[in-house]
Amino acid sequence: IPRAMRVPVGALRAAGPLQLSDLIVGIAEKGKLLPRARIVKGSALSALIEVMSGDPAQLAAARAVLEVLPAGSAEPVRRVLMAARTGSSDTILMNGAEVSTAELAPGRYTASVVATLAGQPVGRVSRVFEVVLAP
Repeated sequence: IPRAMRVPVGALRAAGPLQLSDLIVGIAEKGKLLPRARIVKGSALSALIEVMSGDPAQLAAARAVLEVLPAGSAEPVRRVLMAARTGSSDTILMNGAEVSTAELAPGRYTASVVATLAGQPVGRVSRVFEVVLAP
């Protein structure tokens, strides 16, 4: 998971007792997440989202799952549990994941993070990206 993020986080989204930041997708380079809307096929897609709660117990129980869905489909072609680490305070969890694009066909996809508590979905944040062939 990239250790640094130099992208301003937009408005927070309510997700039950949690709040979710924007979902940032791109590529990891030298430990930093570089936001990208276009990912070269074969590169690793990196995703990062912050999950927040004023209740540390709720935050500890929260999980974030990254799904990759082809345009026009409701079925993900990839689904991974995001790795969580503490953020700048005990009320923030940074969640990150990397997904290979080697087996994805060129085209538009949606990266979607589903936040869960006790195994039940409480919120979703999505971002569109495109897998492209190397120039």
